[in-house]
Amino acid sequence: MDRYASTTANRILSALRGTLEQAWLLGQMSAEDYHRAAHLKLIIGETVPAGRALSFEEISALLQDCINDPRPIGRRDAAVIAVMYSGGLRRAEVAKLELSDYDVENKKLKVNL
Repeated sequence: MDRYASTTANRILSALRGTLEQAWLLGQMSAEDYHRAAHLKLIIGETVPAGRALSFEEISALLQDCINDPRPIGRRDAAVIAVMYSGGLRRAEVAKLELSDYDVENKKLKVNL
């Protein structure tokens, strides 16, 4: 149960039922054994939404973790979070950014959609 999401587990169970049915159709198991084995209940679970807005406290905590990281990657991650938050950018928009998109003279960032 903990290993798979409920939808994934139910797909696996569906595949198992199909395999059991084929075994029965090929005469490799009795109808009684097939029905007993195929009587598997659906797994019911909750699906976590794909995304959500982060609270100011969560963003602050992320930035603080980045600032506390002495490696250059910490500064990079803080910059990415700051750009995303202040500009309302999506992940794909940030991934497309290049150094040439930043105008040092005018302190502007050009975002390509």
